Amino acid sequence: MCEFTSGVLDKLSAHWLKESNSHTEIIKRCCLREMCPDGITANILKYEITPPAGNPRAPLADWEYRVDQDIFPDWFEPVECECRAREALARRATEEGWFATDIVGAGESTICGYAGTATAGDDGMATAGDDGMATAGNRGTATAGNRGTATAGDAGTATAGNRGTATAGGDGTATAGGDGMATAGDAGTATAGYDGTATAGDAGTATAGNRGTATAGDAGAATAGKRGTATAGDDGTATAGDAGTATAGDAGTATAGYAGTATAGDDGTATAGNRGTATAGNRGTATAGNRGTATAGNRGTATAGYAGTATAGDDGEIRIRYWDPKTERHRTAVGYIGEDGLEPNTAYILDKQHRFARK
Repeated sequence: MCEFTSGVLDKLSAHWLKESNSHTEIIKRCCLREMCPDGITANILKYEITPPAGNPRAPLADWEYRVDQDIFPDWFEPVECECRAREALARRATEEGWFATDIVGAGESTICGYAGTATAGDDGMATAGDDGMATAGNRGTATAGNRGTATAGDAGTATAGNRGTATAGGDGTATAGGDGMATAGDAGTATAGYDGTATAGDAGTATAGNRGTATAGDAGAATAGKRGTATAGDDGTATAGDAGTATAGDAGTATAGYAGTATAGDDGTATAGNRGTATAGNRGTATAGNRGTATAGNRGTATAGYAGTATAGDDGEIRIRYWDPKTERHRTAVGYIGEDGLEPNTAYILDKQHRFARK
């Protein structure tokens, strides 16, 4: 089913037609290839973004996004694709003048073309074109095009295009495109695209795309894409993609993907994928995958996968997995610091007899 508004993403661009919301027509007119040469893997992503309750005057941030296919391309990442689709929606709204009006004031909307500036009062909506600046008052919505700047007041929503900057007040939502920067106030949500930076206040959520950096305040959650860096405050959760770095405060949880680094404070949990490094403070839990390194503080637990390295402090516990060919199953060697000659803050591996040995 193709509804208002429909569009198609390929690996690099977003496509839509002013005169048609048919995915078939968009694919045909934009000369897109729906499937890869293998005939199995999708080459594009078909999506729809519809206004809530059929109200096209509703803020763009409230419009409902969904994917209209079951087979996904190999480059598909849900957050990044939704961000790109919403950027395209903002550009289309700007180019087609959906919210155009000559009145600027409390409760009103305004729109400007490329390189323009749009300013609306409280509860208003401001939309500016590429290279433009959009500023809305409290509880307003500000949308700027590529390389633009969008600023919304408290509880507002700010959306900027690629390489733009979006800033929203407390309880707000800020979304910036690839290479952009999104900053939201306390309890807010900030989402940035590729190479972007997302920063959210206390108890907020920050999500950045591939190669991005996401930073959330105390008790917040920060999620970064591949090769990204995610940092969350105390009691927070930080999750970074493959080869990324995730850092969480005391009692927090840090998770990094393949070859990544996860660091959590005292009483925290740090988990890293294969060949990764997981470090947790005192009484914490550090878990690394195969050939990874796990380090825990005093009274902590360090667990490493096959051919991994484990280190724990005083009264801690180390665990390393190995393959038992006799039973054809994985087993875990467990050691307790202070027993059987195991010393604190010392890196251990398993020898050929699956006994702990200094690295």
